[in-house]
Amino acid sequence: MNEAQLETRLRLQQRLNAVRSHSDALGPLDLHAAMSAIRGEADCGGLPALEGLAQLSARLALLPGCRVAMAACLDYADDALGAQTPAEQQAVLAAVVVRLH
Repeated sequence: MNEAQLETRLRLQQRLNAVRSHSDALGPLDLHAAMSAIRGEADCGGLPALEGLAQLSARLALLPGCRVAMAACLDYADDALGAQTPAEQQAVLAAVVVRLH
C-alpha cells in the first residue's frame, strides 16, 4: 500500500470517527451529506467496499429508523475500509443487510 492510499484511509477513518461521535446530534440530512462525502472520497481513493457502504448509509439516513441503520453501517465501516477483494466487499454489505433485516 502506498503513501497516498494510507493517507486516504486515515482521512476516511477520521471522518467516520467524527460521524460516529456526532451521529446522535446530526439530523438525517446532515448524516446523508456526511456519508455522501465519505462515499466520494472512498470512490476517489479506490475503496469500493467503503464506497458501497457509505452509499447505502447515505440512502438509509433519509429513511425512518435512520439511527439504527446508521449505527449498523458504522459498525461495519472498519471492515469495509480493510476489504481488498470484491468478495470481501460483498461480505461487508451482506452483513449490514442481514443485521438490518
